[in-house]
Amino acid sequence: MGQDGTKALVVPDLKKMALVNAGTVSPDNQGKVDLAQATVAYQALINALSNGGTVSAAVDAANAAISSWHSPTNYTSIGKPVLPRVIYKPVGNSALCVRSCEQ
Repeated sequence: MGQDGTKALVVPDLKKMALVNAGTVSPDNQGKVDLAQATVAYQALINALSNGGTVSAAVDAANAAISSWHSPTNYTSIGKPVLPRVIYKPVGNSALCVRSCEQ
């Protein structure tokens, strides 16, 4: 929560995910969760916030980290089905900082 009482959430952007994953992920796997992606995103998100970034900048960092990591070969090389690439979005005050914001 911000000093002024504002709040923000980081949630999956299901509409963007459906568009991005339509050609690479089977319909059976569209709703599955990949904890490796969650870990990559969480690390980027926390690092951005702890360095003074806004929620919006942290979401951008998390999405960029997932985009760099996610590849169908990460799954097929170990005999697993391709899971959807997660795309996050901020809800609420996207300018919120948990530390003093970088200027």
